Amino acid sequence: MKLLTALFFAATLLALPLAAEAEERVDGQFAQSGPQPNSCVPHKIAVDQLSEMFNEKVIGLGLGKNQQSVVELYVSSKGS
Repeated sequence: MKLLTALFFAATLLALPLAAEAEERVDGQFAQSGPQPNSCVPHKIAVDQLSEMFNEKVIGLGLGKNQQSVVELYVSSKGS
């Protein structure tokens, strides 16, 4: 259950920036929706929650597709 919760939490953190940047198409063109509010969880809060709730620490860093994002890999001593 902890693994499922951790995966859900990680997926949510990764999906929020993508959802915030998504634009709707209207009549074949992108709608001008104006500035989007920042819907991301601050990094320090996310890291603190992973540490406190799941005893997870970062073991890997990398760049996402097209080198436009940073990916951090967290695991606990239990391997989740």
